[in-house]
Amino acid sequence: MGDLSVWDDLAIVECLGHLNALSLRAFGCCSRWTYALSNTEELWMNLILQEGYSKFTFHSSWKGTYLKKEINWMDSVVLKDVVSDFLHNKWYFSVVDMNLWAEDIRKEYEQRKGDLNHDAFFKFIDRRDSSLTTEQFIEEYETPGIPVIFTDSMKDWPANSGWTKEKLVKKYGDSTFTLDQQVYDPKTNSSQHARMTMGGYFNYIDVLSGTEETPIYLFDPAFGEEDPELLQDYQIPKYFPQDLMEVIGPVSRTQSNGELIRPDFRWLLIGPPRSGSDFHIDPNTTSAWNALVSGRKIWVFYPPDITPVGVERRGLSSTLSTESALEWFVKYFNILKEGKMESIYEHNHEDQDQDEDNENEVNLEGGDEAGNEGEGSDNQEGEDEDEDDQIEAEFDEMLKNTKPYMCIQEPGEIVFVPSGWWHMVLNIDLTIAVTHNYVSERNLFKAYQFLALDKEHHFLFKPFFENLRKKEPQMVNKVEQLFKQCQFATIGKQFRFAPYYRCITCEERTVTEDDEQKESPSLACCVGCAQTCHQGHHLTDLQWGRFYCDCNAGTMLPTPQTCLHL
Repeated sequence: MGDLSVWDDLAIVECLGHLNALSLRAFGCCSRWTYALSNTEELWMNLILQEGYSKFTFHSSWKGTYLKKEINWMDSVVLKDVVSDFLHNKWYFSVVDMNLWAEDIRKEYEQRKGDLNHDAFFKFIDRRDSSLTTEQFIEEYETPGIPVIFTDSMKDWPANSGWTKEKLVKKYGDSTFTLDQQVYDPKTNSSQHARMTMGGYFNYIDVLSGTEETPIYLFDPAFGEEDPELLQDYQIPKYFPQDLMEVIGPVSRTQSNGELIRPDFRWLLIGPPRSGSDFHIDPNTTSAWNALVSGRKIWVFYPPDITPVGVERRGLSSTLSTESALEWFVKYFNILKEGKMESIYEHNHEDQDQDEDNENEVNLEGGDEAGNEGEGSDNQEGEDEDEDDQIEAEFDEMLKNTKPYMCIQEPGEIVFVPSGWWHMVLNIDLTIAVTHNYVSERNLFKAYQFLALDKEHHFLFKPFFENLRKKEPQMVNKVEQLFKQCQFATIGKQFRFAPYYRCITCEERTVTEDDEQKESPSLACCVGCAQTCHQGHHLTDLQWGRFYCDCNAGTMLPTPQTCLHL
């Protein structure tokens, strides 16, 4: 490998992704190592999808498909002495038995049937039949924000008999659909979602089923506009009558003049075993429902104030430690099952200690650029450090004892995903499903807060709430008044575990006591106050801080306190 020997295999493969097919094959001729890495399937898949092919016949592999010939891997070169964790993991992920995880979860639910107090390594999700009324759902699940499974709310859907592989290929085989796979286009220096015909996608599943560690997921947000007949095959469940974002427009995508109608809100989902989605929170603080026509899915949930295992959360941004839902299960499922969470958080805490002197600077509405130093110091008084350590220890202990919610979604069941909840999905079988995201009166305040403060999505704020005000003026007035309150006052003790900031500018203010200058205590501020009270201040992104906001609403008052800076 020469000079490349100091690189890890993943870095080399990422670089190979910038080569064309001829250069990639030439690289593979250099040695056994280069041959092994140049045959990484993702490289050849990206070459096909980059060139915009949506109609093609699958051969034995992505490389074989690109070269338009069958490749018999039994006749391939024997790569003696080539040992690679990267390539081994790819193989292992493609053969690991997911049914073992599903069986462990199923057994826990079976034990719970005989003992409602049964304690598992995860929290259970209620399963409710259609006798549950809409009012009961709102009171018991949507308002408090708790996941639930509806067991028989889609039994009359035409999709149950119409959305089979054979019928979908027969009716929509030549129609193109969007995939979850993003491909880099060197011509535009940007990435975009690849597309494939329905027939080609099922051909891909048939040929490569069980050979890929992270198969491509058909994840199409425009099926309702491009193939509207699919909308006739299912109905909105009775529990979700409100879709307030309809005031922006009835459908997703854009008009011919490029003007936004509304964000993507519904998706057709088709995925083979091992496909899925890793931990995420649904966009624009929407809630969601996911209806499964065929196959089985494993769901993992964490509530909004708990950072999932395998996710590093810094302020408003998050970083995943795994590349896929499958890798998360391989890495963490048995640790959760065996109750060894301490090992994860002890390791994470060691990493955090190494980085604590390099806090990530943030710039909110005119604040200093990242990396600029403030005029004062971040040093804390001893008592402040003790309190920070106490909060940090309490936070760690809470995480160790926090179990995720888990369930297996069976065919014919609908899963409700509350606004703000972290969730991850792994397909155990070939699955076909449809999902909708929505805003109702129950999560309208969250949507208002998010769209008002988030720069990337702020462009939606005006068209959404101006149009909603025309239809529901009292509803909008209510959330506007709530928005003027400090975030601490609205979420209470959970404030300690939410993303927040340290304002260095405010810490530099001093108070005089007995003719001595003393630093003011470390003050944490919520995202709302960071954008309003501290506009233009020097802010840093915090993992830990004091248990109050500096807007004087930082004590547990019996009634919400209005932020004094507004």
